[in-house]
Amino acid sequence: MDERSVDIVKDIFLTDYFMIKGLVETGGSRLSDYLTRLRRSYVRLHNVTLIDLLDGTSVSAPEAMIQKKEIILAHELLDIAGDATLRQMVDKRSFSLWVDLYHTGNVGMQIRGRIRPEIYEEIDIKREFFVVRDVTVRGINVTVNPQLKRLSSLPYAIINKQQINYIFSDPPAKE
Repeated sequence: MDERSVDIVKDIFLTDYFMIKGLVETGGSRLSDYLTRLRRSYVRLHNVTLIDLLDGTSVSAPEAMIQKKEIILAHELLDIAGDATLRQMVDKRSFSLWVDLYHTGNVGMQIRGRIRPEIYEEIDIKREFFVVRDVTVRGINVTVNPQLKRLSSLPYAIINKQQINYIFSDPPAKE
């Protein structure tokens, strides 16, 4: 009998050194809500693969923990908690402000996407993590490992405001 294990990869995290793929058990919550409510310093992942952003080497482990403050970007590949339905309920027009978010760490990167205009004012006050739609990530050498290409274009990303050094917004279109 052929016994094969299947590793479920539901979530992607981007840190200063690694793209990390794995499964976070959120207890049925959306990943953005889980990260916001998490009071522990570390996020526990299962079926983990770490891909080095500089040389593309990868390491796998059955379990790992990421320090929450190190997360730059998070994204759910599989929508187990119903995020797709909830995202569809949010009027796409409400994400009308284009922004460029810059992280100047080990790998400098630009994250471009759309946010709700009111989030721009709340970033300093209320939210540790916020959602950006229609995301493109620049500054990562995707040629060192083909799996890094996933970061080039994402329908949305959950951004850790503590990891963003600069925020630039596009001026509103003149009518």
